[in-house]
Amino acid sequence: MTNKPQFDLSPFEVSAQTMHSFLNSMRRGKELRANILKKYGLLESKEWFPLQDWLDAFHEITERLGEMNLFLTGIAIINIERFPPLHSLKEAYIAVNTTYHLSHRCNGKIMYDATSGKTLDGIGNFQIVSYDEAKREAIIKSDSPYPSKFEEGILYELTKKFKPDPTRAHLIKLDITKERRDKGGRSCTFIINW
Repeated sequence: MTNKPQFDLSPFEVSAQTMHSFLNSMRRGKELRANILKKYGLLESKEWFPLQDWLDAFHEITERLGEMNLFLTGIAIINIERFPPLHSLKEAYIAVNTTYHLSHRCNGKIMYDATSGKTLDGIGNFQIVSYDEAKREAIIKSDSPYPSKFEEGILYELTKKFKPDPTRAHLIKLDITKERRDKGGRSCTFIINW
């Protein structure tokens, strides 16, 4: 597994709030996560941190705690993040991309402009490839530099919280017929059924 993206991340930063949400997402493994974040200088009193340092910490956490920890952390983060009022699952998937860009900046500029509703390019997107309410299926493509298992946890929990029928089971899987970051690709595609 590699955490080194195929593009330059030097102008990008991630918010301290993201760091704290990640650290406090679960009790299990918190001390180890804190030690790793501290090692990379990610618990200093700052508002923003280099994105590459954050991804390096993700890589070490994955190596030490396993990918399942990232999946569970993605789930937990959805339960502590505050979202605007959302009225549908599709809105929740759109909100992930907005929240993602609000948590990052490039050359000192936050990557989402609330006035225009536009995102800046450079760190990828969570894109709805297809959404079919009747078939209860969505396909989401992410070309962010984050680990796929972490994103899978986020999308899994969003689906659980916002699917139209909370009594129905849901499933998320990585589309192995498409390019994948763990195989050297720049994106991952998730198939979600509810």
